[in-house]
Amino acid sequence: MNDSLLGCYRIEEDILRAVTPDVPLTTNLMVAFKPVDVYDWAKHMDIVSFDMYPAPGTVPSWNALQHDLMRSAKEGLPHLVMEQSPSQVNWQPQNPHKRPGQMRLHSLQGVAHGADGILFFQWRQSRAGAEMFHSAVVTHEGDEHNRIFKQAAQVGADLARLAPVVAGARTQSDVAILLDWENWWAVEYLPGPSDRLQYMEMIGRYYHAFHQQNVSIDIVKPDSDLSKYRLVVAPLLHMLRPGVAHNLESFVEQGGTLLTTFFSGIVDENDHVGMSGYPAELRKLLGIHVEEFDPLTPTMTNTLEIKEGALAGSYPSELWGELIHTEGAHTLGVFGSDYYAQQPALTVNHFGSGHAYYLATQSTPEFLDKLARELCQQANIAALLPVGKNIEVARRITSTGESVYFLLNHTRQAQTVTLPDGNFTSVLDEKAIAGQITIPAMDVIVLKKH
Repeated sequence: MNDSLLGCYRIEEDILRAVTPDVPLTTNLMVAFKPVDVYDWAKHMDIVSFDMYPAPGTVPSWNALQHDLMRSAKEGLPHLVMEQSPSQVNWQPQNPHKRPGQMRLHSLQGVAHGADGILFFQWRQSRAGAEMFHSAVVTHEGDEHNRIFKQAAQVGADLARLAPVVAGARTQSDVAILLDWENWWAVEYLPGPSDRLQYMEMIGRYYHAFHQQNVSIDIVKPDSDLSKYRLVVAPLLHMLRPGVAHNLESFVEQGGTLLTTFFSGIVDENDHVGMSGYPAELRKLLGIHVEEFDPLTPTMTNTLEIKEGALAGSYPSELWGELIHTEGAHTLGVFGSDYYAQQPALTVNHFGSGHAYYLATQSTPEFLDKLARELCQQANIAALLPVGKNIEVARRITSTGESVYFLLNHTRQAQTVTLPDGNFTSVLDEKAIAGQITIPAMDVIVLKKH
């Protein structure tokens, strides 16, 4: 489907580039849409754009992930939100309104993560038809006095104030998460070994853990240049395309930290299993041999036991288990039961100047949060601003090297944080800011550091 749809787009692209060569081209992609490879399409777009319609209750990290993906698809160039709803949509089972402040929070979160434009669908609410109850900037009342119109107007005013400072600003990340569409297809279109493997859900789990550390994250292909990163995370890297194993080896050898997980290094680009033992080309880098992988049913459980260090504790183990033999790697944690009890579940291999970690099971968000924090500390990656987990922090860097920080409060309570030493100015109201600052519930503060 990807090739068929892209082929149709390329026909239109060729016509437009011939007729209007100076007009930038884009088309609106979709969030986490399995049939369409964003990286393939980005090559043929001057500006990456997409539709952003988070469901009610979507965690902030999932929204942030989509923006980071779209920004990363064009190697860090700012992207556009081509569509978002001013409030409710019409196509979910139930369609509640966005709560006061949520439209603005979603909009400025997009700008915080690299968007240079935020557009709405739609301008005027239709009188009839399939989308007549889809929200619009101008509602059925037809005037400017209602809540939705006023909130859209506020977003417009905010964007006007931000544009001179933020437009064109880039994002600098020390952490990269590897995402490969063909790997996604290979994992989920495969008949077995488990229909519980959800690749994008796994990406989201690991993204959430590092997003909680308030560090900036790029979402890149496995064959990307990794030299600018300190930490690379490769969840469920089942398919190894040519050159990927060497790319990861070079990254770790030069001092990088790699974390990958179960069911990685199993097949090549033709979806053929490597016959030299799992994890095939990653075996040397990870310093392990996976003799068997053991997909678990929903009623099967195990534990991950770590006896010492910052991660010490007993954690739930679900979804997957493996029978592993170390080949130079150090065992950090073991399985607690079943026929691979006391066998490695979490390992680290010293490779060149860096470290390669392997997690052979799925555990809880609490464990991943601890693991992410520990790996960031080891890789000398600090939070963009040390303000705690109740506030999301994102940063864009201007062409003159100035940092613009977005502090987003997704909670329904005001949050007070202490800023580090330095001179800050609020971009939205031009007030000087220092020391403690209170961010109202469902609100955003944008600070420029001098």
